[in-house]
Amino acid sequence: MSKSSRAAKRAAKAQEPTTEQVEGSTTITEVAAPAEAKVKLPAVSKRDWGPGSVIVLLRSTNPKKGKSAERYALYRDGMTVQEYTDAVVKAGYSKTFANGDLKWDSGPRHGFIRIETPAKS
Repeated sequence: MSKSSRAAKRAAKAQEPTTEQVEGSTTITEVAAPAEAKVKLPAVSKRDWGPGSVIVLLRSTNPKKGKSAERYALYRDGMTVQEYTDAVVKAGYSKTFANGDLKWDSGPRHGFIRIETPAKS
């Protein structure tokens, strides 16, 4: 028996109502629908882009607030990572903020931007 068929049988059994004995009478207890399984997203632990990588905007509107919104407004479709970093530093923030924003905004949970690495020839 495969793992997927065992998992399907367990899920079906978990949804069946159960019976209980309460002082001589039988009652049916309703079972709540199972919560959806959480999808584990891959951790983004390593920057795999360089200064020449190109930023592609995936959102037309600014999804951020406060100072991070100011930095998000510096993104331009087609700009390089180095151009963004320079713009962030020129705006009075550190390179650490620029790198953190790039990692956060391109991560699987947010997906505000995509960073494309140039093809190696």
